[in-house]
Amino acid sequence: MGIDIKSWWSRHHRAGGKVWKIDYPVEKYQREWLALQDKASTLDPQEWRAFRDAHLYDNKMSNREIMEDFSKIAWLRNEFQINGIKHPVQILFEIWHNKWRVHPGSGRCVAAASLGWPTIPAVYIDFHWAKPKWENSKIIDTVEEFMYYVNNHHFDIYPANSEYAVERDAEWNLEKLNQIWQTMDAWHFVRWSEGAEFMNYKRQWRAFGSAKYV
Repeated sequence: MGIDIKSWWSRHHRAGGKVWKIDYPVEKYQREWLALQDKASTLDPQEWRAFRDAHLYDNKMSNREIMEDFSKIAWLRNEFQINGIKHPVQILFEIWHNKWRVHPGSGRCVAAASLGWPTIPAVYIDFHWAKPKWENSKIIDTVEEFMYYVNNHHFDIYPANSEYAVERDAEWNLEKLNQIWQTMDAWHFVRWSEGAEFMNYKRQWRAFGSAKYV
């Protein structure tokens, strides 16, 4: 979106923002893996074969969301057990709902919870109009430390008050945001979780997850 990570870091902090690392509790996600397994097991093997063989950009098959979610979390569980977690999740504070929300990264939270992890590494990018701090969080002091912690050098950076932000997060509420937006602010979201490897990861999890039912 026309801004590099170091420029974003400088602008974010000049405007009064901060970036924190957090141990995010995942207890509330514990039941989701069991429910997802129940749904996946009811699907016809032909659907699973079609899912396995589909083009990676094909998201139109029936029950795709169940198969995608099951496959991704099954693959993440295996990855976590072998390699640990590669990328922390991101949490938002939605002041209009007075609540915290994970995005992106809910699948990683489900995988972690299903393995009995009490918490998962997370990042909170603090906008001054949101909530200033998560309890027991630790501040990230430099952009180099940030890049090391999120384990990536490829970032998607875009204005928080843009339609693109809604494309990347369907729950993001522009109407509520615009009620508190300061016109001189330049607040941007930053995403890093899969980066350039996303399609390779997607290929892996589709093959891994569908193998159970094909």
